Amino acid sequence: MNLREIINYYTSSTGKAEVKAHYSKLLEQLDELAPVNPKLKSEDDYLQAKKIKSLLSALFCYSSNTSSPQFDEICERENQYGRAMARFNKRLEIKDSLARIRARYLVGNFTIPRVNSSRVIKKVHEDGNLRKVSRSNGQVSLYVVGLNYKVGNNVFVPDARGREHRLYMETIGRQAIPLSLEENWKEAFISSYPELINEIPELCDTYHETSIGDGKGLIKNLAFRNSEVSYIAGAF
Repeated sequence: MNLREIINYYTSSTGKAEVKAHYSKLLEQLDELAPVNPKLKSEDDYLQAKKIKSLLSALFCYSSNTSSPQFDEICERENQYGRAMARFNKRLEIKDSLARIRARYLVGNFTIPRVNSSRVIKKVHEDGNLRKVSRSNGQVSLYVVGLNYKVGNNVFVPDARGREHRLYMETIGRQAIPLSLEENWKEAFISSYPELINEIPELCDTYHETSIGDGKGLIKNLAFRNSEVSYIAGAF
């Protein structure tokens, strides 16, 4: 259910009847619309599963608000699609350890003196882990893909000293993390290497921009081990 449907359901008898008829029909067609135990083998399968997951989310809201006897079934089926999407996305994560370090360096709000960031960007592009978004005003934004981290929610828990800490949770979404380098430097790089920028694939809409910081939906600041720092400093 979306906000408009919720308002109609609770404020208008006619609206309630329309919403009920719509979702009752969807529930009757559940097996056809959302087959159990989905198997995702291609990007088309993933996109279809994403649409079905959205439908199941709406049915979850409706069945919860109306105490539908199918509520538990909806929950289980939505979980099945969530797990299937998460497994499929796992295939897209960076497997090579050094490629992962290079990608992490570009987004980690962390700089190492005398490291040539242009070389790191070029290498991450060669690794296939760079994407761009071309804006209508001619500007280009660069993102790293292939990394997956927990994101913050609105729940805080106190530690032994009473200090509150944000909880972080897994997400099934594909994360596109913006480069953390200074904006002026990024603009200079983009203008200096137009051919390379043209080669970078556009970010598709199955990804979600996920920044690093302290807040809901954000990734906690990344920590770098001494061995990772040594590799970047020595290689670039």
